[in-house]
Formats: sequence, structure tokens, C-alpha cells
Amino acid sequence: MFLGQIKTDPRTRLTIIPCQDERYIIVSNSDLRGGDHGSDATPFHRASLREGRTELSLDAHIPHGIDDNLWQHISLSTFFSTARNNNIVMTDKHAVLISYETGLYWVFSLERANLVRAGSIFRNMTPEMIAKGGIKDAITRANPEKNGTILISAQEESRFSTESDGYYESLMRNPNLSFEQVTRLYNQWQRELADKNPFVVWYRIDPENGGRAERLAHPPEGGIDIREDGRSVSWRPMADGSVKMGHIDRGVIENANQRAKEEEEELNKKADDANTGTGSQLSQLQSLEP
Repeated sequence: MFLGQIKTDPRTRLTIIPCQDERYIIVSNSDLRGGDHGSDATPFHRASLREGRTELSLDAHIPHGIDDNLWQHISLSTFFSTARNNNIVMTDKHAVLISYETGLYWVFSLERANLVRAGSIFRNMTPEMIAKGGIKDAITRANPEKNGTILISAQEESRFSTESDGYYESLMRNPNLSFEQVTRLYNQWQRELADKNPFVVWYRIDPENGGRAERLAHPPEGGIDIREDGRSVSWRPMADGSVKMGHIDRGVIENANQRAKEEEEELNKKADDANTGTGSQLSQLQSLEP
């Protein structure tokens, strides 16, 4: 559904989250205010669509919420990339942005179009690890539950491996791999990951009660705590509060391949922009439903 448009630099990448009262939260790979804002630089902004107009108006920036210790270690480009590439979990009242690689997350209120809480799911994910991009699939899946909470499955952080597994590097070097080749690489990577870190831990974020991430003492009903046979940790929440485990599907693998292609295309575009100069673009707003 077409909602409107916003004028930005051609190099700008946006995620736009509709809120109540014709307001929007914008997540960008740069500070839309322009200029150097130092420690106040933020990828989050609040905007609105005024009556009778189709172009979005920026109303205010939303502070990034991360602590000073992390800010001292992470570069602006890494931080903006981490925020922009988050997975978004929607509930009726909140949008929760979760970085699967670093465990950083942001809880936004759809009613007020503001930041409720910023935090980290992992205690042992150091600023240095985050600055290097975190751990691939440190978080394996996050889904909303019927009561408005967010259920998360993750690797056991005490067994994080900082060594490169080669899977995503292989995709980046070979963006035209066939589906069968990507499947083979993915299955091999899952087996290696299961050997290094077979444990599955579960967390829950409750946006209505402060937005803290709490580690669960036991898996939810139907959930697992140990990977078997190198399987990926794929699951979905059920209406009765349990979860149903399942195998990785074709869509997830295709998304991984597509993400690798998009990252390469973005790098090429940046190189082209550096040679041709910059202009402006109009980004259409699309509805992001819970």
C-alpha cells in the first residue's frame, strides 16, 4: 500500500515503520540531519505525513540509546550498519529491532513513536566484538508471541567462536551460486556450528514491562536446548504458547543469498557514487504490518 515518499541522498537506505497518528519511525544508514553530530549522531528519526501531502516531514531525531562505553569502541559506519540491518519484530503496540549478530536491540512504541529501551541480549558480547560485526547468527530466530512479548532463540554465548566460519565469505565471493550450492554450503556451516556450539538458549523481551531481555531457565514447550544432527534452529510460536521446531526452508537460504548480493551491489553503488557525485532520490513508503 502506497503511503507517501521522502527525498533523500541516493546513498541513503531507509527502513520506515508506520506508527499511530500518521507518524513514522525512520531507521537509516546515516543521520538524516546531515553534518557531524558526534556522539549524538543517530540512525533513528521521527517523521509525519501531514494532511493533504505525500512527502514525509522529519520532526525530530531519536537518541540512539547505546551506552558511552560501546560508543567509544564502535565506528559510526559500523553502528549505522548494525542499526539499519536489524531484524524487525512487530507487535500490536511495539516494533523491536534486533541485531542477530550482536544481540543489540531497540524497543520502539508505535503509540508514541519513540524509543522505549535500548539494550543487549548478551552479557558477554564485548564492545570490541560488536565493533568487528559480532557473531554470525548469535541469535537464530526471534518471533512475536500472542501476548505482545518477543521470544528469542540464540547460541550459548559462553561458547561463541570468534573464528570466521567461511560461509558468508563464500557467498560474498560467489554471489551467483546456484540454490543447490548455497544449500550445500549452508548445511555444512550448520553442522560446523552445531559441533562448536550445540546449545540453544532462549530469551524473552517484554516491551510492556520495561523492555528488558530475560534469559529463560528452560526452553518453552516444544523448544529444544541442544541442536541435533547439525540442524538449524528454526521455529515458530503457536497459539497455545508453545513453539514448533522445524527445518530451515528454501526461503531462508534464498534470503541469505539475496542479502549477499545486495551487500555487494551496495558496495559497488558506493564506488560509483564516489566517482559520479551525489544527487537526491525519492523513496516510497510501504506499509510494514505487525
